[in-house]
Parts: sequence; C-alpha cells; structure tokens
Amino acid sequence: MAFVGSFEYRSQEINMSLKNIWNFNWHRIGPALVLLCLVSASAFYGQTVAGSIVGTITDPSRAVIAGASVTLTNLGTNDTRTVKSDEVGNYLFVNLPPGNYSITVENPGFKRFTRQPITVEVQSVVRIDVLLEVGDATQTVEVIAQTPLLQTQTATLGQVVEGRTVMEMPLNGRNVLNLIALVPGVVPQGQTSGNPATGNVNSWGNYQIGGGAANQSAMYVDGAPINVSYVNSTALVPTQEVIQEFRVATNNVSPEFGRFAGGIVNMSTKAGTNSFHGTAYEFLRNKALNAYPFFNKARVGSPIPKPVYTQNQFGLTLGGPVIKDRTFFFLSWEGFIVREGRSTNTTVPTAAMRQGNFSGLPQIYDPLTGATGADGVYTRIPFPGNVIPADRQSREAINLNNILFPLPNVPGNASNFQIDYIRPTNYNQYNLRIDHKVSDRQQLFARYTIWNKNKSTNAPLQNMTGTRSGYRTQQAVLGDNYMINASTFAEVRASFLRFTVETLPLTCCNFDFSKIGPGWTKYHNQVTFAVIPHPNIVGMNNFNTIPIILDTDNAYVLSGSVTKLAGRHTLKFGGEARRIEWYYAQTNTAGGTFTADSSFTSGAPFAPSSSPLSPSKSGFAFASWLLGFPASGSAQEPALSAGIMNYYGLYINDTFRLNTKLTLNYGLRWEQPGSFSEKKDRLTVIDLGMPQTALSQATGLNLKGGLALVNSNQWPHRTWQALNWKLFSPRVGFAYSFEESLVLRGGYGISYLPPVVAFSLGPYNSPVNNATTNMPATLDGGYTPNLGATLSNPFPAGITPPPGRSQAFIDSLVGQGIGSPLPYQPAPYVQQWNLDLQKQFGERFMVDVGYAGSRGIHLPLYSVNVNQLPNQHLSLGTDLLKQVPNPFYGVIPASVGVLGQKTVAQGYLLKPYPHYLYMSAFSPNMGDSFYNALQVSAIRRFATGGQLMLSYSRSRYEGSVDVLSPWLEANRFGVGGGQGVQDNNNIKKGEYSLSSFDVPHRLVVSYVFDLPFGKGKRWLNGVSGVSNKLVSGWGLNGITTLQSGFPLAFIMASPNTLVNNFAIGNAGPGTGAGVTRPNIVAGCNKSVSGSKGELLQKNFNTACFVAPGALEFGNAPRVDPDLRAWGINNFDVTVVKTTDISERFKLQFRAEVFNLFNRVQFSPPNTQVGSSTFGRITAQYNNPRLLQLGLRLSF
Repeated sequence: MAFVGSFEYRSQEINMSLKNIWNFNWHRIGPALVLLCLVSASAFYGQTVAGSIVGTITDPSRAVIAGASVTLTNLGTNDTRTVKSDEVGNYLFVNLPPGNYSITVENPGFKRFTRQPITVEVQSVVRIDVLLEVGDATQTVEVIAQTPLLQTQTATLGQVVEGRTVMEMPLNGRNVLNLIALVPGVVPQGQTSGNPATGNVNSWGNYQIGGGAANQSAMYVDGAPINVSYVNSTALVPTQEVIQEFRVATNNVSPEFGRFAGGIVNMSTKAGTNSFHGTAYEFLRNKALNAYPFFNKARVGSPIPKPVYTQNQFGLTLGGPVIKDRTFFFLSWEGFIVREGRSTNTTVPTAAMRQGNFSGLPQIYDPLTGATGADGVYTRIPFPGNVIPADRQSREAINLNNILFPLPNVPGNASNFQIDYIRPTNYNQYNLRIDHKVSDRQQLFARYTIWNKNKSTNAPLQNMTGTRSGYRTQQAVLGDNYMINASTFAEVRASFLRFTVETLPLTCCNFDFSKIGPGWTKYHNQVTFAVIPHPNIVGMNNFNTIPIILDTDNAYVLSGSVTKLAGRHTLKFGGEARRIEWYYAQTNTAGGTFTADSSFTSGAPFAPSSSPLSPSKSGFAFASWLLGFPASGSAQEPALSAGIMNYYGLYINDTFRLNTKLTLNYGLRWEQPGSFSEKKDRLTVIDLGMPQTALSQATGLNLKGGLALVNSNQWPHRTWQALNWKLFSPRVGFAYSFEESLVLRGGYGISYLPPVVAFSLGPYNSPVNNATTNMPATLDGGYTPNLGATLSNPFPAGITPPPGRSQAFIDSLVGQGIGSPLPYQPAPYVQQWNLDLQKQFGERFMVDVGYAGSRGIHLPLYSVNVNQLPNQHLSLGTDLLKQVPNPFYGVIPASVGVLGQKTVAQGYLLKPYPHYLYMSAFSPNMGDSFYNALQVSAIRRFATGGQLMLSYSRSRYEGSVDVLSPWLEANRFGVGGGQGVQDNNNIKKGEYSLSSFDVPHRLVVSYVFDLPFGKGKRWLNGVSGVSNKLVSGWGLNGITTLQSGFPLAFIMASPNTLVNNFAIGNAGPGTGAGVTRPNIVAGCNKSVSGSKGELLQKNFNTACFVAPGALEFGNAPRVDPDLRAWGINNFDVTVVKTTDISERFKLQFRAEVFNLFNRVQFSPPNTQVGSSTFGRITAQYNNPRLLQLGLRLSF
C-alpha cells in the first residue's frame, strides 16, 4: 500500500500507543504500586526538583526544644506551611519549589524568631538551625542573612546554575543547556553549541559529565525526564526565559535517581507569583555582524564572501496570580527564524546530452553490440556520430531527466549549474505552568510544553529533489505535594513525553509513479513511501540518497515518594515506573536509487585502464543512463517497527544526623532496566551457543551459533535480553563540619546505564524489519545489460517487503553476514566516588576542592564482529587464501556468495562460526572506562547582585569505549566516526587507551557584574535625571573557556585486504568491512614545529605512521597519547544597559559577542594514514566572532 503522508502514520502510531497501555505489565510492579497507593490515588511523576529546609530548635543552653511552632512562607506566593519540632528539636520542610522563603519560630517563654530571605535552590537541602532567646513571645528577633553556600547535608558533587546566571549569560542561539558546561567535571562534545534548531536533534544532551560517556546522563525538567530511547537523546531544550535555575550533579547522586552513567541535570521552570511580571524580547544576528571564517579569508585573492545569514529570536513571557495567594500561572512563547544562504555549483546534463548528442565527449558504444574478437577481447560498436538515436533512448530516463535536472545556467559540460538559495528554519515553543494551593497541606502543579520546529527545506537544485525535516516535542507534567502530618510528606506526580522527528523528501509520500512510465505503476502497491527515484550519475550532480525517517518516542512516567522525619533520621522512599515506546521507520533508498557509470557505454568493459576502450577512457555515464541501463540499483522497504519497554525502580534513603558535625547519607536503589520487545515479535538475537544441528549433519562439522527470532524455541523471551530483577545500587556518603564554614564530604555509589543507548539496538535495525531489492542490471557479469531489468522495469520481480517474523528468512541468511544484539549480556554500570572540601569565607564566597572518580564496567561498544579470525591463525599468512574444498558446497546456495562455492579460502573455515561471513554484535557490553579528576570551584556572590564563578578540572579519562553516537563527532575528528577505532576484538586489553574525549585541563570563568555607576552606587552617585539614566544600569557578563584539545586517533585509509576479510574485529553489517590501525615507527618524534601556515600543512610528523604487514594489526593504540587537536581559548562577553522607563518597566539593551578575540580553533588534522591530505588541517571547528544584539522589555 502506498504511503500517503505522515499523518496516517501518526494516527496508526497513536492508536498503537493507546492499545499498548492496556498491555502494560502492571502485575510485575506490585511492590511499586503498593508503595504509590499508600501515598495517593493521584497521578505522579519522576524525580523532584524541589528543595528542603531542615533545622534544629535549641534554647540558650543548647538544649533541644520540642513542640515549637515553625512557619515557612514563600515570599513570592505567600504560601505558608506550619510544622512542630519533634522530640529532639528537629523540623523539616520538603517539596519546596525553588525560590525565597522566610521562617518564623514561636514557643511559649521565648522570643519570636524570624529569618529571611532563605534561598532554596533546585534539589538543595538548606539547614537553618534556630537558637531561641528567652523572653516575651510578643518580642521578635529578626535575622536578615544570606543562605549558606556550604552543602552540609549531602555528599553529591555538582553545582546550581542560579536564575540570574541563566538569564544574563551570553548564549549563542540562547541554548540554555550550554550552561551545563559551567560546572566542573563537564565537557561538551560535538554539536552542542548554538541554537538547537540548527543542529542535530541527538546532540542537545551530548555532554560528558563526571566521567560518563556523552549522551548518557539523565536530564529532567521540573523533575520529569526528557531523555528518549534513541541514544538516550535529550528531547527538550526549554527557552532561556522560562528556566528559573538548574542543578548539575556530577558524582554520587542520591538513590532516587537511576538510568544514568554520568550525571543528573535537573531544571526548574519559572512559576507565577502574587505580582504580575513578564518580558518581551528580540535578538538579532546577521552576516554583517559576523567575522570571516579563517579559511574564507585566507584564500588567495579576494575572500570568499560571507553567505546570507539572518537570525531572529523573539518571544513573550507573562506570569502572575489567577487567584491571589492561591492560584498562579506562567506563560511563555518563543519564536525562532533563521534564513541561511546556501550555494550549489554542480554538473547537470546539457540540452544536447538530453537529446542524445554526446559530440565532443568520450566515444560512446552500443552495449547491445558486443562480441569477442579473435584476440579474446570483448568489444562493442560505437554509436555513429556519438549520438544515441531517439528510438533507443529510455522514455523513463527522459521523464526523470525532465523532473530532476534543471538546464545549465553556466557554459560548459562541467560545473555548469550555479544557484544561490535560502534555507529556512523556524520553530515555536510554548510553555504554560499552573500552580495551585489547595490548602496549607496540599499544593498542585501542572505544566504543558510544546516545541515545534517547522520542516526546514534543503533543496540544492530548488526542485523536488530536496528534503524537509522537523521535530515536535510535547510534555505534560502533573504534580501533587501533600503534608500527611508534621513529620511526613508525600509527593506524587505524572508526566508524558512525546518526541517526533521527521525527515522526508519533498515528493513524500504520494509521488505518482506513472509520471516515470507505465512499468512503474505496479510499485504503488509495493512501497510504503511513494517518492521519486534518485539517480547517481557518475560525473553529474550526485543525488545523495535522501533518507526517510519517521521517529516517535513516547514516555509515560509514574513515580512518587514519601519523606519521614524520625528524630535524627530523615527517611525518603519511593518508586517509579516508566513505559517507553519507540515507533520507527527508516529507508535510505525509497523509490529506488540507481547508479549509472560508463561501463555499459564503454568500448571494452573489461579492458585494462591503459586501453582507449576501457571504461575510464570511453563511454559516458549519462549516456548509459539515457539508454535506461544503470549499472546498479536498489530499493529498501522498511517495516514500521513498534518497540516497547517497561522500567521499574524502588529506592530508600536515610539522612542520619549523628550530631551537629556529622551527617550520613545511605540508601539503596533497586532497578529493573527493561529491554525492548516489539509489538509483533519482529526481533532477532545472535545466540553464540545455539546448535546448528541440520547444518552440522550436512557438513560433518560441529557448528553452533546463529540468528534466532525472539519468542521462539531458540530464544524464548520476547525481549532481546532476559529481564534482570536483581540489580541493586547502593549509595553512601557523609558530610563532616569541622566548623560552620568548613565541610568535608565524601561518598560512593553505583548506577546502571539506560538500557537503550545505541541506534543499532532499536527494533528497526533487526534484519527482519528491512528488505532490500537489488536491480538485476546484468546477468553475465557486466558484459551486457539485462533487458528484463532496465529503467522501464528495474525490479521485474517486484519490490520485496520486509520478511517480518519469518524462520525461512532467518535460515536463508546462513552463509552471509548477520547483525543483531547478543542476548546474554551483563548489565552495564558505573561506580562513582568522591572526596571534597568546602570552605566558606564570609557570607558570599565559597571554595570547593575535590577529587572525583568513576569506573564504567560492562559498557556498551558500538559494534563488534564476534566472528573474528583467532589470532593464532594469522601465522598462516597468505595460506589463508589457499583454496580448499568447501564443506558448505551444495548446502549453502551458490548465489549467496563465497561460502556457496565449490572451493573456498581456508581462512573462512578457521573462523569461530565459519557458516557466516561475519557476525556483528550490536552494542555488546564489553567496554570499560576509568576517570579521575581534581575539581575546583569558587563562587563569589555580590551584595549588589551578580556573581563570579570559577570551575577548573584536571582529569584523565581512559577506557576501551567512547561514544555510541559517533556521527555527532564526525566534524571534530579526522578519523571517520569521531573516535578511536577498535580493530582487534581478540585482545580486548589492546583496545584500552586514552578516551577520544580526554581533557586534561578545563577552566571556565563565568561572571555577572553590575557596574557601580549612577545614583546610589559607588561612583557617580550624585547624578540624577537624564544623566543618571545614561551612566547607570550598565553590566558586564561573560564566559571564558580554556580547554585542552582532544587526543588524535589514527587509522589506515585503506585497510589491508587480508586482515579486513578474515581478522577484523569491528566489521559492520552490510559489507563485513572494517578499519585497521597503523604501525608507529619506534623512536620517532611525532611532534613538529613551525609557523601556523606550516602546521596547517603538516600538523605532526607523518613519517611516524606506516602501514602494518599483510596479516598484522598495527601497534598504534586506539587513541594516541601524544598528539592532540587544537584546544579552546574562547571569550564570550555581553555588555548590558538597563534603563528604568517607569517604576515597573525596564528596557534592557544587550550586545553579545561570541569569540570576542576571533580566536581560531582548527578542526583536527586528517589522521587517515595513506590519505592524500594525511596530517593536514583544512577546516575551522569553531565559529568566527559573532555579534548578537538584543532588546528586552521587562516588568
């Protein structure tokens, strides 16, 4: 059935989603449901962003006071809560939204005590001990003091990025997640900078935190998770105006958090208060405000002109009361518009070529006239006049030419089409938050966010050959906080997240195949996506395969907690359940992709290249196309896979204050991480121990290992992995106060990774969910075209649908290469530990010096060939190529390939599983990592507002695995895939090295300064009127980043064929081909010196890297410890001028400069040994200086 649009697919997906809710394994989470029902019958959501205030009430003799009345008031909403101190004088307020509070303590015989403001930050625990003075209760002791900066209640490492910093920092594209990088222990990786709409959707959370791999941290907004299945990506980037503040935890978090390998990022949105407040803003960037890129300006002659670029970012916020002291709202909208200039210069067929006239071009020959001469050479007869007669031209090729190719607008046969065009990108994000006070004991909260990126069009030829892409994020969060009694508090909430990504050709998905020719009409009922075919004509414009991607992730999250104050113990226990759904379809060759070259129109297709009749010197690719004879073609038909996974977690934690100096934190989390099943059981696994009884009997070999369907006799589970119900994560820590201003903290914990962190583990990637139909372009090895399979009918047997759950298909893969997950996998986890010392100087200055360590165990690799030739057989050398009788002959069909022939190279038979070419294990848990860091931070807050924050990390990061989303790093590294390459799975210790993302030094200084000029300030305080408006209100904000470069990794540009065929350990699905590393010459000095220009041409000593022997693995480590790419030396600065228009309204002008000094961070050099540009730097990685102007009206 033809696919008629994404709306139909979305409707199917929504229906599937609703049905699957009823199939949720509720009976498997009995303990969690019992816990949650005890809390409330309400809906509930994930980990809280709320903070707490704790303390002890004592009299002047330091004796505890029981039964004192403690009242807490939110200074923004006037919400009040009252508790009594317990028998040991302790009180507790939990589930507090971030904000400013006051405390009032009363007890007969003592003076009334008040203190404000008390700032509660995201997930903070603020200790306010109160000493009551003896006296009349009508007397009041009022304390106005800053909230302590020390963390005396927890051992978690991390930092809060507070509200003013969030609002005032210069951010390119106003991407609030970029502020994560202000925290020590955080390293941003590929494509994280800039506005999220202009980057890869999987890059938004691509941060390395606390020694965990990038994109493996847990991200929350208002406590609701925003990670999705696909590589654990972050699905929502709230606007800068809507975030109140956020906390980044980098080591040893409490047991209420799970599903992470690095850290926790917890953002809190703004809420309404009793006073109306809001903003209106506009930010502008364009090419006139940008500096030239280095290589544009460095070109000989005049610089390459800067392309058209205009960016507008604008929006509104409004918050206030619906009902004073009871119900509040906060509403925001942001729009984003980018218009990027693009240029296309390519080759299209001339008018003469379209008519079959190839005069002045290489001689073309008639592919239907070949014959073998007396000399044994097969030759063809040339077309007279180098013209293809009209009656020989393919009507289908002509029709596609008219649809696809514009006429040249530049003279000549090459580079004859030039066009400049605008690529638009738009998005809108809306947020609505409601807070409601039911009573002094209960508060409700709700938020809805929708973020919609309109489909941006990329059409290089400005016709239907382009693409459109977009995404939509929707999140709904509900929450209920309830005080059961003065010492018991409950939190119950619910959230739903949907993330949809689409990439579609402009012709998707109702292209009329009859416009090509009558032979194409039958394909309407054979394809899911009806799109125009794409030719790849050698020497012409390359119509790159345009993928169709339909990706919808749903996450239903239920969780709740109870906090109980019991003397010196603060107990918190809770649980969560998640239902995760992933609906996915992708094809890269929908409608067919066809490659045409000169082979069919050459004089002698198999003549040596020196012959004038060879394809390199005769024939013409477009002539072959015009005849309707492409050299190859294929169409890929996908299934609409429906992946489902359930996750459960329970935890308990105790904060035990032994005395006034020592606090202990200890807890335990239990998790069942889950594993994907598929609605129709369309999944496979590679079972290495599976008997191959029939095959063994037929060949006389003892064979085992193969591909198995889930929910079958071979693998009885519906999921890839048997569910593990025995995973426990202990978390322990302490905080010891030597004095009020000095705290020593330390801790240890274990966390389990999210179960889905690699694309290869998606249900879509199972071989039963895709089918590729190849065009049988020739039946005689390329001598003549197959007249039964030309452009008039390229797939005579039809387009094959995905096999689905088919044992016959599984059996047919014997003798080929296969790829699927391994079913018996240990759970991947990370150990974290830390020890740090905090010292506060006065009320506003704190220094934190700490050590953080992390060790990852059973970490997932990207892909491993488990059918690698054992190393002991490498000594056979070229004897591996010796042809021997093939025991599979007659058992495996000859059409399958080398394993179906009468004889076979003996190297194939020496593999562990000789009945397969390769066995690619998707994301096996075979890796490890080790991270050690000295982390230093200092915070100085100013009495007049603003702060200075310094973060420094001295670290070493090593292991055998880097990232599971390497395409995000490709622009950073010369190595394909952006990371060190694993090539020998037989010796895993040999793959251990520095991480590709090791950063020895990273220093970040951020600041928000209000300049002290004008009335009431330190300087010029005597001015007034217009003069005061001119000199006052100035501010200086900025971020300075200094960072070491990432280490380089080296590979061979052309790996050795013998090693590649038999021994490689990283073979991928489809080809079995892999990548090998070079040898390093002993004693060779890899470093070079010279001017900048010389280093761009030769960045290191290329003579130190040579090809290994014919059957050798190179001795180069996975990542080189001696050579690094360019580091970061960047200054982003904002100059601010705020003018009071009236008592309530302020107008702020902002000039934000990114890369103030226009420092160049060069891309890494080419590290592919044997490449023509090996050792050269040819690109700039960072942006040149950019200037953004902004205007904000606030009240």
